[in-house]
Order: sequence, then C-alpha cells, then structure tokens
Amino acid sequence: METFWIDPFLYVQIYQTVLAFTVIFILTKRVGYNLNNINSGAIFLALFIIVYWAIRPITPLAGLVDTKAAATFFDLAKEYGSEVLGYKDLGYVILVKTMLPFTVEVFFGVLACLYIITYLVAYKNIYSSNFGIAFIILVCSFSFFGYGVNGMRNGIALAFVTLAISNLNRKLWQTVLMCIIGFSFHKSALLPICAFVLVKFYNKPKVYMSVWFACLLLSLVLGNFLASLIPTDLMGEDDRLSSYLTAEFANQQNATFSYTGFRFDFLFYSMIPIVVGWKYIKKIKSKDIFYLRVWSTYVICNAFWILTIYVPYNNRFAYLSWFLFPILVTYPFVKEKIRLTRNIHVVLFLNYLFMFLMWLKE
Repeated sequence: METFWIDPFLYVQIYQTVLAFTVIFILTKRVGYNLNNINSGAIFLALFIIVYWAIRPITPLAGLVDTKAAATFFDLAKEYGSEVLGYKDLGYVILVKTMLPFTVEVFFGVLACLYIITYLVAYKNIYSSNFGIAFIILVCSFSFFGYGVNGMRNGIALAFVTLAISNLNRKLWQTVLMCIIGFSFHKSALLPICAFVLVKFYNKPKVYMSVWFACLLLSLVLGNFLASLIPTDLMGEDDRLSSYLTAEFANQQNATFSYTGFRFDFLFYSMIPIVVGWKYIKKIKSKDIFYLRVWSTYVICNAFWILTIYVPYNNRFAYLSWFLFPILVTYPFVKEKIRLTRNIHVVLFLNYLFMFLMWLKE
C-alpha cells in the first residue's frame, strides 16, 4: 500500500479550504473597498498554489487523476529518455528534457509556474490595476484546478493562448510567439488560436450566435452520430486521448465528465458568458474590440464543444472555450472599476459556488 506525506483527500480539502477563506475574506469587504488592495493577496495566493501543487501526493486519488501517470512518465523519461513518452508536442518535449536532472516535485513546480504565472501576467495585461480580483475569480473557476494538476499540457497551452490574447494592443510578434508556445504544448490550442484570428477579420456577433444555436440543434438531433464522426486523434498525439472517445474508458473511471449523454448542466454553465457578454456588447454598442473578439472566440469554440457533447470525457473539448469563461464574466464588472461592488461580490460567489458544488459531486 502506498504511503504519502499527506492523505490525498485531506490535501485537496486543504486546498479547497484556502480558496473558501479567500472568497469569504473578499465577500466580507464592504462595497467601496479599493480593488488595488486585493492584488498583493492574489500574488500570494498564486505563490501558495505553485508550491502546494509542486508537492502534491503522487496518486490518482482525490481528483488527482493524471498526477500518477505524469510522474510515472517523467520517471520513465529519466531512465530511458524523453523519446519513450511518444509525445510529438515540441514545447512539452523540450521542457521534459530540460527537467530530467531534477525531481518530479521540481518538474510539477515548473509546470505550475508556467500555468499560473502565465495567467497572472495575462490578467495583469487585461485588467491593469484590477487584476487581483479577476485572477482570484479565475482560480475559483470550475476547470482551473483540473487543468493545473491533470490536463497540465492543455492547461499550459491555453494559458499561453490567453497571454497572446491579452497582447492584442501590443506588438504582433509577441502575440504570435505566445500562440506558437501554446501550440507547442498541445495541438488542441489551434482551435481557439484559429478562432481568434478569424474574428479579427470577420467579427459579427449575431452570425456567431446563429452558428452556436445551429450547432445546439444539430447536437440535440444528431448528437450520437456526430460523436461517432470525431477522429480519435483529434486532440493530438496523446495515446490516452483515443480512449477518451470510447464508452469503455468511461466505464473504467468515475469522474464528472464520464457521463455519456447531453449535459444540460454544462450547457447552462456555457451559456452564462454568452448571455453576460451579449448584454455587455449591447450596452457598449460594440465599442470594446478586445471584449468583442474574446466573446466571439468563445462562442465559436463552445459551438464546437456542443457538437462533441455526447463524447465521453468531453472536458478536453469544453475547456477550449471554458478557459475564456472567467474573462467574459468578470470583464464587464471589473475592467473600469476601482472599488469593490455588489456585482463583483455576486460574480465571485456564484463562480466559486459552482466550482465547489462540482467538487462535492465528484
């Protein structure tokens, strides 16, 4: 029987407790509290998570599904070379080769840094002096923990895509470089990258909204047929991904996304940024180019997920849009604010509540 420095379930409970106290601390602050004062707390939270994730128990228990596999692969690479892993994602291969002289804890720490610090910088670019509260809402979002400790390559890839998006009004070469790095960690990043490029040249929110509804109708009527058409290597050269598309894999593990059927709960979750964004776009009369492009990118990528909603473990597809969720729901309430408002309280609480309830459900 394996022994760990801490019980895996207690480890995750401590993490959830830290998030709960962080949320409670902000919710107890009165309306009018200076948002700048939250920034230092957000940085401290980021540093805590990096260290805490680095020393996590090497086990598939307590929601740490891919941790054991990642550690095993890393140990194999140390013994036989990184070629044994069979990965074709150049950025990840280079990182693994670089980290071979170090321990798996250092390796996990570097992965956590790439994921969390990249997001922190991106949110600093987007929200300027208000980045702290937006970053905390990100940390408390549904998929943040999962793609920090499980789908790590996907998480890092889309963190760099977010950084690229945040560089919209900066130098083009920086945006391109961030997209290349993201793609080099996981090829699935190509979908939001292409969507973001598309909306630069053709950004018609009503058209994309119509496409989203059309995909929803197609999925309701032809969902299982559409799922059968999806190639098993669509998400990249990870051998495990082919098993995500089969019911056999879903029967082997108990997880949130193993259910094979139309997920109205996740559809409702996906609609929240669409509705919030649509109201905000109407309010600003399409004047905020950044928000318009991010919203349209989300709608395109989410429409793709809806077509795959019958696929077991479709979170790999859902996250290609959900990584933009925190930006879309916080931007209208945070971007131009310097003080804490009731709307920010509500967004933070509801965002955390959904994540917490889904954790309890696992």
